[in-house]
Amino acid sequence: MWVSVFWCVFMPFRLDKRWHGLTNGLSGLLCASLNSINSAATAQPRRTLEPEGMDQGNHSSRLRYAQLTRETVCTENLTPFKKLLPCSDKAGLAKLLHAKSVMDGAYRALGVHVRPVCNHPQGVGDTECSSVALELRLTLTVVMDKLSFDTSPNWSLQKLFRSKPTGACPLASDSVITVDTTDNVTRYHATLSPAPDAVENIDVYGHSRRLAVYDLRKVNASKPLNLIWRYPKTVLYASVPKPVFFVERLATGYGDQDGGMLVRLHNTDPQSCLSVLYMETVLWYFRILLHTMQASVNGKPVDLWANLTYQAAKDRQRPHVLEYALELPPSSVLEIRMEFDKAFQMWNEFPPDAHHGFYMSSGVACIQSFSTPNASALYPVQNGYLVYRGRESRVLTVHSPPLLIMLPTPDFSMPYNVICLSCTIVAIAFGSLHNLSIKRFTLKKLEAASVKDRMLKLLGMAPGKS
Repeated sequence: MWVSVFWCVFMPFRLDKRWHGLTNGLSGLLCASLNSINSAATAQPRRTLEPEGMDQGNHSSRLRYAQLTRETVCTENLTPFKKLLPCSDKAGLAKLLHAKSVMDGAYRALGVHVRPVCNHPQGVGDTECSSVALELRLTLTVVMDKLSFDTSPNWSLQKLFRSKPTGACPLASDSVITVDTTDNVTRYHATLSPAPDAVENIDVYGHSRRLAVYDLRKVNASKPLNLIWRYPKTVLYASVPKPVFFVERLATGYGDQDGGMLVRLHNTDPQSCLSVLYMETVLWYFRILLHTMQASVNGKPVDLWANLTYQAAKDRQRPHVLEYALELPPSSVLEIRMEFDKAFQMWNEFPPDAHHGFYMSSGVACIQSFSTPNASALYPVQNGYLVYRGRESRVLTVHSPPLLIMLPTPDFSMPYNVICLSCTIVAIAFGSLHNLSIKRFTLKKLEAASVKDRMLKLLGMAPGKS
């Protein structure tokens, strides 16, 4: 399920007006549905999210956060996204952004990140900044299922993206392609051609990774770069091991009135504890019964009330916000259960596909000092469902899947039936009255017929013929 996540920290004046203007502006810029975000879907987290860039002090009262479920990434978003690049899709890495290839991916995510940075620091070690600039970072994440279009395990840039880079963007100071060869080379003895310009060993989440680096500034249009990865023998695909940390959410309850949810946070590391900040933003029509909340670790009850920050919802004005500070022991599963009532909505508040159900926003889990050998990121980035920030205390942010929940929904076919029946009655009544109003009645003189003529007429024979 696709989810659009949007949050921002503003200057301390006209917050709601600026939030409304920003959502509408980005909605038009990226051809997205961000303009449908209103106050009822906007939350103000106090401890989970932290602003990037320069230190902005106490930001909890100036932060706005919202999610849009079922907001898929399509070509309408990719086209304006490419226009934000210095060379659009004419040069550099953007040459690989072939629309059909990107949209054929099993997973794709676009990210637009803006933060204030110091442009001209006064000196080394100074905390003051003489000039502040805005940094724009664009990210695109695509996961491709190669077996869906080619049974061979070998791959190349031409096969994956239907295009090959012809050089770096002239405005780019750095343009490289990196290939993680840590596991594949040691396990399958695969080969990568052409030879990389450099081989680097970097530290990702505390584990060493081996990267092959290709510099696009050494590529020209006469000889574009086409990376080819070849396996010397048949590859046996195995199941992917579980990550060190992941989140599950399940809907509980039944009927049109009672509902609930179950959240499971898994720590599969057999040695390390995890410090997790977990946030739930629940829309107002899911009326949480806070006294029903129960928590357990590996089946043993625990108390979360001392580490819970709760903001109650207001009907049609703001959502519920629950923020937990949790400690997950090694090889543990923490479960959180709670119940809620399903509120009635006005008939004009239902979406066009009301009987499809309503989505509960994704939960957000932030982990401090995270370390895993199965990192999917090569450099500190922030995109999509897997995020970590390159800071002194590394933070991994994981979004749980949204929940689809049925609310009490009226039978929207009844108005149609009433309209049809009413129109039928009106048509019959109006037709009869209209016919009586315009019809002219004339008297017709009837001559008495003989018994013979009546018998012939009854038998279907014309009178006077034998």
